Order: sequence, then C-alpha cells, then structure tokens
Amino acid sequence: MKGFDGKFANILFISILVILLLMSNIGENFKNDVFSLYNFNHYNQKLSLIWNTSINHNEFMNRTSDFISKHLLSYDLKPYNNSFVHDWVEKLPQTLSNSSLEITTDYGKLIKRYNYGTEFYEDFNGSYFPGSAADYFQYISDINAEINSSIILTDLYNYSNISDIDNFLLSKKIKAVISPAASNDLMLSSGLLDENTAVNNIGMIKVIVRQEIFNELIKYSKKGYKIKIKSGKALKIAEYKNIYGILPGKNKLYKPLVIVSFYDFNYKLPEFSNKKIQQLTPAMLFETISSIKNQRAKKPDRTIIFAFLSGYMINDKSLEVFLKDIPDSEVLVLDTFGSDDNITVRHAENAMPFAQNIIKLLNQNNFNVSSTVVDSEYHQDIVIISSSNTKNSYNHLIKKSGDFLLSVIEDECYNLDILSANIRSIKYFKKFIKKNSIVISILLLIYLVFVIFKPKKILDK
Repeated sequence: MKGFDGKFANILFISILVILLLMSNIGENFKNDVFSLYNFNHYNQKLSLIWNTSINHNEFMNRTSDFISKHLLSYDLKPYNNSFVHDWVEKLPQTLSNSSLEITTDYGKLIKRYNYGTEFYEDFNGSYFPGSAADYFQYISDINAEINSSIILTDLYNYSNISDIDNFLLSKKIKAVISPAASNDLMLSSGLLDENTAVNNIGMIKVIVRQEIFNELIKYSKKGYKIKIKSGKALKIAEYKNIYGILPGKNKLYKPLVIVSFYDFNYKLPEFSNKKIQQLTPAMLFETISSIKNQRAKKPDRTIIFAFLSGYMINDKSLEVFLKDIPDSEVLVLDTFGSDDNITVRHAENAMPFAQNIIKLLNQNNFNVSSTVVDSEYHQDIVIISSSNTKNSYNHLIKKSGDFLLSVIEDECYNLDILSANIRSIKYFKKFIKKNSIVISILLLIYLVFVIFKPKKILDK
C-alpha cells in the first residue's frame, strides 16, 4: 500500500468526477426526433372538420372541448381540479355580416374602399349597435354645430364623456358615427377588451379609424362624396372553454411546465385569415403528447400541463383567466407556432433564464428568432413565442416545430434531480458532462493510470 502514499487526494478527485459522470447519465433516454407528420395530419383534419362544420360559436366550443378532453383522457392524462374543461364567459363579437367602409360618388362610383381591421373597426364603447347606412357625411367639432347628415365624423369623444356624446347624437337621429382611434391598435381602442363595455339592444353604428384615415375622410366629406358604412358585428355574451390535461411528474416538488395553445381563431383580424393554419398548433400539441406516451421514458421528472385555450382574439383576457387557474409554473405559450421560421419571443422579466433556454432550443432547431421583447405586463414565468406569416414548406415547418417541442420537454422535464430541477446552472453543467461523457471518461482513465503507476515524487511536484 506504500505505493499509494500521497495519491489519495488524486484518487478522491477522480472518484468525485466519476460520480458526477454517473449522475449526469442517470435517467431514461428521451427521444426528441419521433414527431409523426402522419399522426399530426390526422389530428389537424379532425379539428379542422369541427371548425368547418360548426354552425356557431357555442357548437364549436362544445364539439372541440369534447374532442380534446376525450383525447387527453385516452392518453391517460389527468384532469385539473377534477375536470378537463373549465368554463368562463366574456363578450364576443358575433359576425352577422362583413363590415365595410367605402367612399362613393353621387352615382355610386367607388372612390375608395378601406381595409377592415387595419384601417377601420367597430367601436364597441358606449351605445354601439350593428347596422348599415349610406349618406353624405359631415365633420363636426362642436356639440352646438348644425347637423345636416345622418352620418358624421367627430373627435368629440376625445374631450367629452362617451355617454353624453352618444345621447346627444342619438337625440339627433344619427345613424352612424366615425371617430379617430386612440392608437393604431384598433382592437385595443375598440372597447372589446374593456370589462365595462355594454351589450346593447339599441344604439347606432360606431366605427373607429386610424388618425390618418380620419383626416382623409374629413377631406372627402368636404368634397361632397357619399359614404357607405356597414358594421357587421354584434356584441354578445359568450361562453368559452379552456381545457387542461396533466402529465404527472415523478417529483411534485418541481415547478410544473405548462405548454399553451389556442384552438379558436374565429375572430382574428383579416390579415391573418388563412384557415389552413388555424388548427396547426393544437394538433401539434396532440402529437407531442402522443410522442411522449409512445416511448420508454413516458413519465417525466417534472409535471407537464398541456393547456388548450379559447378566446384567441381576446388573448389578454384569455391568458388572464388561464394564469389565475393554474399553480405557480413556467409557462410556454405557442402563438400560431408552426406557421413560419421567423419567431418573435416575448417574456416576463423574471422569466429571463427560461426564455434564454427556449431561444437556445429554437436556434438549435434552425428557427430564426427575429426579436425578443421583455413584457412588463406579466409577472409569472411566462414565455410567448409567435409566428404570424405562412409559408408553403408546410411539412418541413411542422416536423421542425414538433421536434422543437419535444426538445423543450426533454431539456426541461427529463433527467432532473433536486438541484438541477431548481438551479439552471447546475442543470446546464450536468448536461455538459453528459454530452461530453466519452471524452471525459477517456481523460479520467488516462489520469487514473498516471496516478496509480507514477512515483509519488512526480505527483508531488
């Protein structure tokens, strides 16, 4: 044994490295390249069929929530708070007809047609009621001005109480009023997302336009042109359904990972009206669950909650309801993910480490992260990845998107221990060791031979 005198510290050091190497390889191997396009297309077709054949919002909600919850049950996922489906209510703009805004001559010749959603939108604030009107129109800037038309332009809402202006205009038999929006985000300015917006049985057509459009309309009114206006959305109280399925993890002490997809795009603005991609993300989430359940490493170390949300257009309200429902978690929201290579990432300030890991995995799967924004609106650990354009390389994008989701689940939910699950720097170190285990093993073997067979005096130098 004298030959080992003075070598104990070196052998101890090697033993610690070997233990770390073994720990880094603990756990079942999770495959992140088994996403099936065939299965995805099956889910996409089923969801799209429900979308295309549903007569109204309520039927779509009921049929889709039933379809999703049955499939979650078939995958042995667990309900959240004893139920897969969680209802909530909110105002919904129900489409009665297409909305339009046109300038014409006395003889009906079209001078200009404005784009719905980007240049004009319904103003749900105050005494809004859908309908159509056609007449000469005039601009009024004073409540005492003489009114000679049933359609007016006014910016009085900027300076006076909405209810007072509405009551005044209704008393003058005004059929339609056009006013400038408070911002270029017409939906945000429309009052649709405001809790105090009323659902009316009577009222008048109210439309908001961008400021430059408002100025242009004033010029048209002074030239004696006519305006044709149609407001096709009626505000109704509607029921929404969120569906949550839980894949329980081995350790309940780890903060859950929540992956979110919206499944109803009925009222997205017209510039994003490609119905081909409406069910891509929820179908992708289904195949992700299936890919997990069909491999040996079925049970993650960390609990995963799959959330299918309704109310896409009113996504701020929908996410607000959702975030109140779930426990403290790290949340990844997929906003039309799978429709484009270019990705925008929004995240809460305190979700920076989580966001950095998501961006790293996006880059590894050959996505282009075009912008990253810190969103002060959220206080939870939430990351939102968005892609709004559509490309023709459909299968390529879907496969790549599915592989990304599986790589997120592998990285965030498998091969964790109490330290690596809660301290990301330890998790990254553990993964580095595992990734380079062959090289490290060879170096350790060489060093071990050197320690055992070299004389003590050489080691002491």
